Amino acid sequence: MIISKELFTGKKFADGSHPIAIRICHNGRSTRIFTSVSCRRCDWNLHHLCIIGKDPDFKIKNEAVETAFRRVSAGVQEHIDRCLDRDFDSLSEGLATNSEISCLRRLDELTLAKVAERKAVECVRLNTRRGYESFARYVRARFGDGLSIGDIDQNFIDRFASAIEADYSGHNAMRPLMVNRLKAVVRFAVANGWLQCLRGFRFPKYVAVCRDRNCSREELLILGKLALRETATSSLPPKGKALSLTVFLLCLAFQGIAPVDMASLRIKDLTFGKVRDGKTGRAMETVAVDIFRRKTGVPVHIVAYYPPIRSLLRQLMRGRTANDFLIPCFDKAKTYTDSQRQNRLSNFFHKLTESLNACLREECRQTGLEPPARITYYYARHAFCNLTDSLDIPHHLIRKLVGHRQTVLERSYLRPPTDLEQALVSQSVLSLIGLA
Repeated sequence: MIISKELFTGKKFADGSHPIAIRICHNGRSTRIFTSVSCRRCDWNLHHLCIIGKDPDFKIKNEAVETAFRRVSAGVQEHIDRCLDRDFDSLSEGLATNSEISCLRRLDELTLAKVAERKAVECVRLNTRRGYESFARYVRARFGDGLSIGDIDQNFIDRFASAIEADYSGHNAMRPLMVNRLKAVVRFAVANGWLQCLRGFRFPKYVAVCRDRNCSREELLILGKLALRETATSSLPPKGKALSLTVFLLCLAFQGIAPVDMASLRIKDLTFGKVRDGKTGRAMETVAVDIFRRKTGVPVHIVAYYPPIRSLLRQLMRGRTANDFLIPCFDKAKTYTDSQRQNRLSNFFHKLTESLNACLREECRQTGLEPPARITYYYARHAFCNLTDSLDIPHHLIRKLVGHRQTVLERSYLRPPTDLEQALVSQSVLSLIGLA
């Protein structure tokens, strides 16, 4: 049984906030008990499950939610105690005769796939649950349904590493993911007493190699040239090929903003202005936006140099209102559940990714260059980090620009970058790919 706090996005109040609920999950079933507290999506920290300091009443609200959480937890424990008091005499008999529990205590009948499925049932997040269900299907298809949890040894680890190397040779990100899932399933079995603590297992080093998401400068120059050419020949909002190029370059220009955060931006979130350089007296046009990263809840102040991306933004905003999303991923008139939102994001960026790679391959063929490997929109985030690193920007400043978690020194002692410094960095990065 899992009891947790969540922001229920299935309901939305008139002020744009969502209610906070206490969710109880048990054996694949769940129920919600709503509290009297609500907050906006941007004020909810998904990592710590609390309201962040942007809300002026966050301390009072967090205390109210915590009180409700303790009350629900105490109620669930009281219910369990009442059930035990009523049926305590038959408890030992039930444990002895229950075939399912007896099966769990026999390691020769408890398979790795079944443990993975039980791990999936206890996962709260939908995507995590689907990941372990997919892992269970892979184990059955590759090693059969008779692989006992007690048969896991170094020999099996070597077989598993060889299998994922053969099956995911072209997908470097999947190999460490499958290794982490296997480790989590084994830890889950140990925690439940189905398996003794295992030590000393070693995976080949190549299995844990992270995926290379670096774009070359030549590829970025091609993408910039294509985007400017596509937007210059049309007076309508970009679609298809033009939209895929525009979104990629804006993700790069907005300090490597992640695709999920880019999709959540509204036109009214953009602030256009100027910053003046005190040394030269030159005024620089900028576009700024403040976001909270959906992945970590870290606040990020983004400042981009405006002239190189002026045409791209004007194309996106043409004929649309301030409350519309900047890119056409979500509909402002609809309310999405977490699973609907995730599916919408996946489908939208999958189509854009296919169009983006088709454009890049076609241009490379026409210019006689070797077509690059498949790229995704997260490459823009990696490209921004690598371009700023090539400009000798300090790493603690890059970390602040992209919204990674900061150390105490960076968070409390080092001053944040000014708008002018960010604008100069943005201008330098965009000039490297031929846009400034």
